[in-house]
Amino acid sequence: MKEKETATGNHTAYRPAAFRLLCLFAITFHGFILLLLLAGLFNSGWLTEMLSQYQPDISTKLVILPLLTGIVLLAAIISGIILMYFTKKSGLYLYILASIFLISTFILFVELDWLAIIIESLFVLLFIFLIPKSR
Repeated sequence: MKEKETATGNHTAYRPAAFRLLCLFAITFHGFILLLLLAGLFNSGWLTEMLSQYQPDISTKLVILPLLTGIVLLAAIISGIILMYFTKKSGLYLYILASIFLISTFILFVELDWLAIIIESLFVLLFIFLIPKSR
């Protein structure tokens, strides 16, 4: 299956069906998490109040900082996926860099969540192997 880019009209971009499905699934997956983090950011006062029941010395800054970090990293990941879909090699580099930062924040600052680390690592490996080669 080949798709022609009609906006530029000067070249044809080849995107295998598996790569297109991977892009769609990855954007949906990361976009859903991004929406959850945005909802948490807008309800940070409520989150702080709920968390203070378990940890009385928690402040709003300790709630907002991880949310903002996650939002920035997920926005970079989604931007990288969109760039990869348009066959830009820089999208792969942006995606890998943001994913490394996301995985390292999971390891360093959050409880060790193996499922999230494995899912993100699988996305990285799949994108590396399925990205269309430039002609």
